[in-house]
Amino acid sequence: MKVSGIYKILNKINDKYYVGSSLDIIDRWDDHHRDLLKNIHTNDKLQNAWNKHGKENFDWVIIEYLSDTITKSELLMIEQKYLDIGEKDQHQCYNLNFRANGGKLSEYSIQKLRLKNKGKNNPQYDHKLYNFYNIKNKEVFTGTQHDFKNKTGIYQPSYLVTGRCKSRKSWILFSNKSLYENGNFDFGKGSTKYLNKKGRNNSFHDPKVYSFINEVTNEIYTGIRSDFYHKYNLRRESVCNLVNRKTKSVKNWKLKV
Repeated sequence: MKVSGIYKILNKINDKYYVGSSLDIIDRWDDHHRDLLKNIHTNDKLQNAWNKHGKENFDWVIIEYLSDTITKSELLMIEQKYLDIGEKDQHQCYNLNFRANGGKLSEYSIQKLRLKNKGKNNPQYDHKLYNFYNIKNKEVFTGTQHDFKNKTGIYQPSYLVTGRCKSRKSWILFSNKSLYENGNFDFGKGSTKYLNKKGRNNSFHDPKVYSFINEVTNEIYTGIRSDFYHKYNLRRESVCNLVNRKTKSVKNWKLKV
């Protein structure tokens, strides 16, 4: 005969408990008991306590008998009342979540997941090695994004790797480590072409003269683009996009045709 209701697996030594519900409690207990004996229970908090104290120190208690005509949804609503109590006193409760239909994890489960997914254990961890170069002190670092972040303290080195930014705190990404010694760099995705020389001495300096016009003031500026963005305090990348016609205007400045 089936027994429906709410049950507890109670630790007689410290009164800690696991609370659950079932339309067939005896069958559900058999499942718990089998898994605990085999040391494969999905609730490791309960399993660890079982292993530590022994099966003789656990009681199986029905705390509320319910009608055998009760529906699953009605059963879960009643179970939720007991889970709400357990949530307020989590150090006494073995449950790993406190929603009868699943969902809200206990603090124990949250900390466990954080440890499990920390660093190289994270399923999204990028194990690929990258070459980074510091254009100020000429330091070279080869390693994972995680190792680079730990070394430099740079937040989200993925921005360099994916091309969302060209440099961070003087660090850039380059693809061929052997080329840094003579100043010739084979830059990877997400980087720009930096050399030790600056301004007009840089071999990548654009000497072409452009004319720009301000749509608001009608001011016209004619000169090379590096002088232009320095004079009006504009971002180099924005002016580059303007010259290459990737954008129509920058702070009201347009390329004069």
